[in-house]
Order: sequence, then structure tokens, then C-alpha cells
Amino acid sequence: MGDRMGVAGPMTCVELVAALTVELERDPVDADWALRLVGMTVDGLRDIAHQGDTASWGLFAAAPGLERLPVTWATLVAGVIGHHARIWTGDAPPWCDIAPLPTPWAPWRPGRVPRRPIKGLRDLNVLLDASWFETV
Repeated sequence: MGDRMGVAGPMTCVELVAALTVELERDPVDADWALRLVGMTVDGLRDIAHQGDTASWGLFAAAPGLERLPVTWATLVAGVIGHHARIWTGDAPPWCDIAPLPTPWAPWRPGRVPRRPIKGLRDLNVLLDASWFETV
């Protein structure tokens, strides 16, 4: 991800939650930049997993304080990170085990049903198309 605001390296989940908190307070309706932050974090996770960097993985996987986010976004973050961690490492941080939302929620383009919903998110009632992470 390069250098972002003077911090080199991939964004950790703690940094992601802090950035999302600021972004969602600034504009709770526009999910575009918030989803891009999640995508950048997933990219960092993939790089760390593929490099087998266990020290960075430990920093990356630290509990991020999801309680600071709206429950919808906390569920999305836990679901996305858990889903990708399981794919790339076979396991997910314990904080990724989260209860599903009571009703379906789409963070991007509300009301639009994704063509290829991410199974790990669909099970949590978060509707996000898998292609979104391919284009971010």
C-alpha cells in the first residue's frame, strides 16, 4: 500500500477501525471511501499472508476495537477480515467470530442485491459483491 500519511506498510485492523470511525463520522451515508479502506486492509492482509510474515500477522490480527463502529460496519470488517484470513492462512483472528446482523444490509448501493455475494459475509447478512474487492 505504500506510504499513507507518513506510515509505511499495510494498514492494520486497529488502524482500519480508527480510519473508518473518522470516515463514518464525517459522512455516514457515502460508503465508497470506507469500503476502499477495507479493501486496502484486505490487500495488506493478502501480502502479509503470502509472505508468511508471522510478526506482521500478529500486529495485523490484533483486536481492533470493533465496538467503536456501527454494528453494521463492525460486522462487515469482522466478516471480510475473517473470510480472507481463512482463505489465505486457514484461520482467522478470534475477534472475527461475530453474530450475523438481524436483517440483510448492503453498504454500497443499498437495495442492490449483489450478483456474487461473498459467502462469509452473506452468512452474516452483509451483502457485498465479491467483484468489489477485485476492482478496488
